[in-house]
Amino acid sequence: MKFYETMYIVHPILEMGRLLDLITDIEKILSEKGGELVYTKVIGKKRMAYPISKQKFGTYVLIQFKGDGAGNNDFSVDLEHNPNVLRHMIINIDESEIKEQSEDIKDQITGLTRPTSSSEENKTEKPKEVDKTAENNEAADSETPVDESSVETEKVEEAPTKEEAETAETTEE
Repeated sequence: MKFYETMYIVHPILEMGRLLDLITDIEKILSEKGGELVYTKVIGKKRMAYPISKQKFGTYVLIQFKGDGAGNNDFSVDLEHNPNVLRHMIINIDESEIKEQSEDIKDQITGLTRPTSSSEENKTEKPKEVDKTAENNEAADSETPVDESSVETEKVEEAPTKEEAETAETTEE
């Protein structure tokens, strides 16, 4: 058996119950076409890069399944003919890429679930850059005395003025 992943974008007007019905219908169609569902994740409503069917937003849903691949074409045709599915894509993945289902679909739709670990959140956040001059200014503004030896300062060479540059040229000659 091979493993597949399908990402599909649902019309943004579908909320809660209707979205749940659509997801269960798609899962039912998948099982009829010979696929065995392994993982479902409702990613949520996001702004799309370009409008599709005059819609700027869409609800993204990711499913992973295993099957022999014979029914993938029929499954794709069923997704194309569903008016609530704006776009979809089926790709072949490795078994190592399969995720473990830990949350209920209803909880994902209602937004009651939280990320499973803080390490996943930290992976997506960019490290913050520290502005040393801002820290120095804040330390100078505070009422507590600051040890000058602990404060790092950067020496910046100033560009010579026009007059200094002219005198430097004349002395070099």
